[in-house]
Amino acid sequence: MMEMYLQIQSDSGLLDDTSALRRWSMAYLENLARTDVAEGRKDRHAPRRLNTMMTNAGFVDVEMSIRNVPMSPWPEGRPPPCEKIIGRSKN
Repeated sequence: MMEMYLQIQSDSGLLDDTSALRRWSMAYLENLARTDVAEGRKDRHAPRRLNTMMTNAGFVDVEMSIRNVPMSPWPEGRPPPCEKIIGRSKN
């Protein structure tokens, strides 16, 4: 099972809470939690609890792995080449 945990941030620290992208992502997540339509509500922290939820439901050997998904290419040397390709495709 895979679930997206939307947390827009920067490994280098260049993307802070004043950036337009960061402000947009926080507003998006806050509004998802606030919607009046039950089917539209989303607990943004649920993906971090999926392993516990699945174990409580009776699944065994549940493993959790968190992966960073690049949003843009990085300077030379960061990140590994395969992640640069993913990031470049998002531009």
